[in-house]
Amino acid sequence: MPGMPSTPSAVETGAIEGSIFRVSLPWLTAWLCQGTQRTRLGEAAYADALARLIDLVNCSSDARARYPAKLEAESRNELEGAYTQATRQCLADVAARWRANESPEAIASGALAHRAEVATAALPRGWLVRDL
Repeated sequence: MPGMPSTPSAVETGAIEGSIFRVSLPWLTAWLCQGTQRTRLGEAAYADALARLIDLVNCSSDARARYPAKLEAESRNELEGAYTQATRQCLADVAARWRANESPEAIASGALAHRAEVATAALPRGWLVRDL
C-alpha cells in the first residue's frame, strides 16, 4: 500500500531458502510413509517431487554436500516422535543413495523400492492391513 513502510520479502531475506530446505524432503517422505488425516501422497507424485527437489539442491555444491548428512541425522532421531520408523528408514535410504552419487531419479526409485521392502517385512505372515 502507498505510504506503508516496505519490508523485505522472504526471497530477499533468504527465509524461503531456509524454510524450503529445512522441511521439504523429510515432510515429503513423511507424507508418503505416514498415515495422517490427509490423503496419502501417491508414489508417482513422491518420486517426481523427490527427484526434482534433489536436482534443485544439487545446484548448490554446499547444499549438495550438507543435505544428505541432514537427512541421515533426522533418520536417527527418534526422540521427537515426528517420524515413524518407516519414514526414518526411507530418509536414511535417500541419504545413502544421495551420498553414493546416484541420479535424482534413481534415488527416488530406490527409496520407493526400499519402502516397499520395509512395508512387507514389517507385517507378520498372513496379516492383512488396510492403509487409510
